[in-house]
Amino acid sequence: IFVLINVFNETMGISNVIPAAVCDLNLTSSTKGLLTSMAFFGIMVSSYAWGYLGDVRGRRWVIIWTLLFSTIFTVISVFVSNFALFLFSRFMTGFL
Repeated sequence: IFVLINVFNETMGISNVIPAAVCDLNLTSSTKGLLTSMAFFGIMVSSYAWGYLGDVRGRRWVIIWTLLFSTIFTVISVFVSNFALFLFSRFMTGFL
């Protein structure tokens, strides 16, 4: 259940960040949409690979490492002030 809470928080929590990011990063409507969708795009790109690794290596191993690195990229996304880095960190959070 904690993994599901984390995934929900990471994918839907961006809606709380967008209003502040509009002022700080000078976002347009299209860049707001791109930023919101990057986590979902990362999930779509990596789902097959993580499923395969979960079957080969074990689901516990995959969940522990991906949650660890996802947390690292989430912390990085808190401190970046560049749109490209913020976009990349949101993609990596979804990817992991």
